[in-house]
Amino acid sequence: MDEEASGSGTAEEPFALAFFKKMLEGICAGFLLGAKWAILLVIWLGVIPLGLGLMGEAYGAIPIRSTLTELPLVPLMQVWAMGLVFLKIWARCVLLAARAIEVQGPDLQGRPGAGGDEANQGAGQDDLEANAFFPWEGDGPFMAQRAILLWNERFRRILNDGVMGLDFPFAMQFIIWPICRQIFRALCMPFLLGYLAEKALNVMFPDELRMFLFARALRRFSYHIYAGYFVSLRLQEVFAKLYRRLHDQLIDEEYLVGKQLVNFGESVDGEETAGGDDQGGPGSSSDAGTVSALAAEGDAQDDRAAGGAEVALPEPVVA
Repeated sequence: MDEEASGSGTAEEPFALAFFKKMLEGICAGFLLGAKWAILLVIWLGVIPLGLGLMGEAYGAIPIRSTLTELPLVPLMQVWAMGLVFLKIWARCVLLAARAIEVQGPDLQGRPGAGGDEANQGAGQDDLEANAFFPWEGDGPFMAQRAILLWNERFRRILNDGVMGLDFPFAMQFIIWPICRQIFRALCMPFLLGYLAEKALNVMFPDELRMFLFARALRRFSYHIYAGYFVSLRLQEVFAKLYRRLHDQLIDEEYLVGKQLVNFGESVDGEETAGGDDQGGPGSSSDAGTVSALAAEGDAQDDRAAGGAEVALPEPVVA
């Protein structure tokens, strides 16, 4: 009896260990998935809306409501709520615009960066990830449509994967990072440049009130100077393209005599030559005979010229 009990106990131990092992793996996988979703939601619903709200405050509200001698106070809850509204509006506009482009717009699915797979995502990542909120920047007539389709594919992939099938590296690399990159650049670079300029002017002119106010104004409007710099670069590119287009048009109108498109294998009146339908157009027998006759005539003229004989030029054919 004791031997049977011990044998049954040893048989039940592997099953119990496997059960607890599976349960522990499931618990760990659940905690890991919950941690991924927590990180993603904190950044998407917390950091990004706060950054968007701070951009609105720095670029619009603070220079209007506060003077140079006042220290502006930023209400974080209101800023976060405003940024959350902006983010929701932008995401909804991307989805609706992509739907309109797919229904009525041009077929851009085959262009680089417009596909849903990772290869196409990486192909257009370099020139489109910088256009998270400004997709009209870039080269090409369909840059805005390509950027909208790209972000639509990213959002659709996350939605189609569902809660359990979250692709965390894809979401962080292709959704969170491009947006955070633009927000941090738009906030940190002007603040750093304005802070350094203010400190430098205060050190160089410590006792002058005018220079103090000028340094404070330079720091306050550093965001607008930063934005104006990029707007001027964009306008310079646009005007350069317009100038080149106007220059090419004037050159063509002045020196271009004319253009004429002639289909090989067709007559002047627009009727196909004999045998064009049978031989497939350009490779007809009549064309081959004409080419061979001209080649033979040219060889004969070369032989006569080499022998010292006078070469008779063919008479013009009068229609």
